[in-house]
Amino acid sequence: MKNAKKYLIVSDLDGTLLTSDNKVTPETIKAVKKVVKAGNIFCIATGRSLKGSIDIYKQLGLNSLLINHNGSYISNPSNPNFNPIELSFSKEIAIKILKNHKVKEIITNAFLEVKGTNYQLRKYENEALREVVLKYYHMDISGDSLQNLKNNPDNLDCDVYAIILYIKEDDSSLFDKLMYHIRNVSPCLQVRMIKIPSIGMMIEVNTFFADKSVGVNYLASYYGIPNDRILAFGDGDNDMRMLSYVKYGFAMKNGRDTAKMSARNITKHTNDENGVAWDLMYFMDNKENIS
Repeated sequence: MKNAKKYLIVSDLDGTLLTSDNKVTPETIKAVKKVVKAGNIFCIATGRSLKGSIDIYKQLGLNSLLINHNGSYISNPSNPNFNPIELSFSKEIAIKILKNHKVKEIITNAFLEVKGTNYQLRKYENEALREVVLKYYHMDISGDSLQNLKNNPDNLDCDVYAIILYIKEDDSSLFDKLMYHIRNVSPCLQVRMIKIPSIGMMIEVNTFFADKSVGVNYLASYYGIPNDRILAFGDGDNDMRMLSYVKYGFAMKNGRDTAKMSARNITKHTNDENGVAWDLMYFMDNKENIS
């Protein structure tokens, strides 16, 4: 039967496939190319944009589908005839959120991920914040790298994959209030929080269907590979559903507790120790004995 012995391997990037300095090691490249050459499918599933992940996709020599924006955008960079799948939400909802007077009282700034470019609500010169946004979202907020809404949400002219709200204060009660006001605008959005020491909080707003597990489900259908032949690797809160959805979910040794609680397995090594490559090769060498 076609694909009867093929496996689908899906991996997050930051904190998982990549080292702490955002590099993909020669050992990881070798492992990925080896499993692909054997007939398996290897795909990336990341919160990054296409622009922020395409170089790694090319380094790995992939020609598979690519999941970006935590499942909001699925494409095949190697096949221009593949019609991308987009799970954005309307600019009208984004504008309502940014114009809500309660939201405006809480946030310091906002960044919006859209197709082809990104926006910032207002220009914000802060080197520490720029480094954080680069690290987590690979979005440079310096100079003219972002389109500027000039503090007027009505200038937004396209639908949105994600809104990233920056709160300067590290106060969880503000997150609760913000979630309440966002859900009042639209109850069909999911809201995630990332606390960043000395910086504050980044609040990410996506459509409810923007989830890596949904993306993996599509990959399985597209490639015709059943759940009992899917491996997934991840380290963060945005990997939880994906890790629990597949039969062989691997949380990184360096990952968050929430990811580890969601996964069937924990990698023997960290992302700086080629953790994905090590467990992937071990699994492939011993898969006949793994149930």
